[in-house]
Amino acid sequence: MQYSVVNFAKVATLPTFRFDSEYFLPVYLQFEKIIKNKHDKFVTLKELNLKIDASAFYPSLEPYYGLGTMPFIRVLDTNIRIDYDNCIKIPTDILNEYKTLKTGKRGDIILTKGGSVARIGLLEKDSVLSRDLIFVNTSKLPEKDYVFIFYYFLTEFYNKLLIRSSSMTAQPHLTLTLVKHIPLYTPTKPFRDFIYDLHCQNVRYHQNSKQLYSEAQTLLLSELNLLNWKPKHQLSFIKNYSDTQQAGRFDAEYFQPKYDEIVEVLVNKHRAKPIGDYDIFDITTGQYSEEYVESNKGAPYIRGTDLTNGSVDIDNLLYLPIKSQIEDKKAKAGDVVVTRVGTIGLSARIPKECEGGTISDNLIRIRISDKEKIDTYYLLVYLNSIVGKELMLRNGRGSVQQRLNQETLKEIVFPILPFDKQLSIAEKITESFNLRKQSKHLLECAKKAVEIAIEKSEEEAEIWLKEKMGIIDA
Repeated sequence: MQYSVVNFAKVATLPTFRFDSEYFLPVYLQFEKIIKNKHDKFVTLKELNLKIDASAFYPSLEPYYGLGTMPFIRVLDTNIRIDYDNCIKIPTDILNEYKTLKTGKRGDIILTKGGSVARIGLLEKDSVLSRDLIFVNTSKLPEKDYVFIFYYFLTEFYNKLLIRSSSMTAQPHLTLTLVKHIPLYTPTKPFRDFIYDLHCQNVRYHQNSKQLYSEAQTLLLSELNLLNWKPKHQLSFIKNYSDTQQAGRFDAEYFQPKYDEIVEVLVNKHRAKPIGDYDIFDITTGQYSEEYVESNKGAPYIRGTDLTNGSVDIDNLLYLPIKSQIEDKKAKAGDVVVTRVGTIGLSARIPKECEGGTISDNLIRIRISDKEKIDTYYLLVYLNSIVGKELMLRNGRGSVQQRLNQETLKEIVFPILPFDKQLSIAEKITESFNLRKQSKHLLECAKKAVEIAIEKSEEEAEIWLKEKMGIIDA
C-alpha cells in the first residue's frame, strides 16, 4: 500500500489548489525532491522567456479539409514525430477568417492536452494547431536548445509531471496555467551537444527510411505502369443501369472513371484478379474486446490506432488475457492487416514482436499460404500505394461512417508481379524498416540518457550512452 503525508500548508501554496491523493503519490514527491536538490539545474518557461499558447474555439474546419497546403495538426498526428504525410491540409487564408486559430513554427514543441493526454511532438514546419494541442514557442531558441527541451519533454520524468498537473475531472486534461509551471531541466553545454548529435543521427536514419519507402512505392507503380497516374474526380459521367446491378451499388463515387482506369491497366497488362479469386489468401476480421491486462500477463491486442507507416507501434499496445484469445483471430509475423472502419485502408505488416497477439475487430487480417508466390512486403506496399488505397476507398460502404469488410476487400483487384520484382520492392521496405528501428533506438537512448542525467548525473548518463552506442556499433 502506498501513502504520503503532506502538510496542508504545502497544499495551499500550489499554483492550483489540489488535495486529491493522486497528486501526492510517492513517485511525484520523489520527483519534487530531485528538483529541490538540483534547483540550480531547473528553470521555468518564464525564465527562458518562452510563451505557451493554444488555439481557442473555432467552427468546424471540415469543409476546408484538403483544399490547401497548410498542415492542420491534430492529436492523432502527434506522436513524437508529426505525421505530415497524412495530416489534413487547409488553406492559409483560413487564418485571416478564424483569428482564434494558432500557428506553430518549425522548432516549436507541442503537447496534446485532450484525448490522448501528454503526447509530444516537434514541429518540422509551420503548422496550424487544433484546439486539443498546446504549443511552446521554443522555435525562438537556438536549435540545439530546443532539441534538448524536446528530448526532456519525452522523458518519463516530464511525462509524469504533465500527468500529475492534468485536471482530474471526467477525463484528464492539460491546461496552459498548469503546464507553464512545470520546471525544465537545463543541461551543461557538452551534454546538450551530445544529445543534439544523437538527434541528428536519428533524423538521418528516419529520413533515409522514408526515402527508401518512397523508392519502393515508386518501383511498384513503375512496374504496374501507373507511375504517372493521378486520380481525377469527374463531375459527370455516364454508366449503364446494368453496371449498377452487377456492382450492387448506386452511389456515384463507386463509378468514378478513375477507378476503371486503374482496373483496366492492372487486368489488361498484369492479369490481375480480385483478391477473393486467389486461393492463397486467408482473410478474416479480428476479435472485439474490452478486457485488458498488464503486458506481462497477456498477449498484444493490435488495433487500427496502432498502425503507423506500414508497421505496428508496439510501444502503446493494449494486452488481452491469454484465456480470452480466439485462436483463429491470432496474428502471425508477416500477416498483413487493414483498417476496416473509420479511416479505412491503412495497412501494416505484423512484426515478430506481435507474434501470437490478437487483431482487433476494426482490422481485417490477410494471411498468405504460399509465400514463394507473393511476398508479404510486396502485398503491404501494394495496399499502401495510391492504387491500393483508392481501390479500398472505392469499396468502402456506409453513409455516416465508411466501412470495409471481408467481402468488399476480396473484390479489390491484385496483380502478382514476377517474384524477383516483388523481392526488389521488399528489399527496399525491409531496409526502410531497419533504419526506422535504428532511428527509434537512438531516440530511446537519448531520452533515457536525459532521464539518467536528471535523476543521477550527466557524467553517468554519458557513460551509459557510450556503452549503449558501443553495443550498437559492435
